[in-house]
Amino acid sequence: MQAVLEGDRLETAIAKFCTQGLDGRDRALARELASGTVRWYILLKAQLEPLLAKRLKDPMLEALLSLGLYQINFTRI
Repeated sequence: MQAVLEGDRLETAIAKFCTQGLDGRDRALARELASGTVRWYILLKAQLEPLLAKRLKDPMLEALLSLGLYQINFTRI
């Protein structure tokens, strides 16, 4: 997600970070989680902030927590 926020295209970021060494089914799941997290980022960030005791300094941690919230809110897995 950080790559997308810094200006990379979503498909480029997914190809670079999410799909290396994955079979077709896992690659589809990675694509769904990544694209959904980016699509709903503002909502997920608004849900995440009240759950934190202090602001996160690590953007990767924020991205992973946002991905987890996406998975809880929008998927059955």
